[in-house]
Amino acid sequence: MEETIKIAREKYIEITEIFPNNPEGFYGISITSPMIGDIKNGIRDIDIAINKNNYENVEALLLKAMLLTLDQRLEESLYYYNKIRFDLKDNDDFQANYALSLYEVSKKLMIKK
Repeated sequence: MEETIKIAREKYIEITEIFPNNPEGFYGISITSPMIGDIKNGIRDIDIAINKNNYENVEALLLKAMLLTLDQRLEESLYYYNKIRFDLKDNDDFQANYALSLYEVSKKLMIKK
């Protein structure tokens, strides 16, 4: 793991400890989770960040959907992609990850038939 990612993670953890009611530290932990490889922690922390924001931030919902995709929770990820698809239809990260989830879910459905 790259040293700068480790430092960033440590700082985000510090933010959550110093400012536990602020969603930014939790959001930062979830952003670094794919690079560190702790996707489940990222999902937990993005949920905390979303709850602390008291509103559904489009970028946070995209991050949650992407983390769910990485965790192979594809059907669940589609729920979040569908919530934001009109807001982020031109976003490359959205398009690539949404397409991947759709593809993998459709493969599963075809196998079941």
